[in-house]
Amino acid sequence: MNKNRTEQNRTEQDSYKRYGKSSAALLNLKTSFFEKNELHLKKQRQIASIYKKQKKRISCKNCNVKINATHDFIKNGIEYTLCENCNHLNGVYEIGWKTFWFQLRWVVLGIRPPNPL
Repeated sequence: MNKNRTEQNRTEQDSYKRYGKSSAALLNLKTSFFEKNELHLKKQRQIASIYKKQKKRISCKNCNVKINATHDFIKNGIEYTLCENCNHLNGVYEIGWKTFWFQLRWVVLGIRPPNPL
């Protein structure tokens, strides 16, 4: 009787229609977070170090209203504050194109500036 019930359950499972996509691509993407976690943490710490060298943000990046000088919380060493006007979550430092992004590409992409002639 047990064998028949198992066969019946298997037949019922096979008759279900499957919807959605395979999760294989997502699992491949997320595998890196488990297998290379230390590398990702190292890069995040380098990015945070570069970010914290920028000048302090004065106004909300979203609505341009002056933000509080004190932070609301800290995550991974980065201070954040909520704008009292629009509730936008702001990092307390500016992101300058000439400094932050130039240095960031070294960390993320490994691109070094060309040697001067």
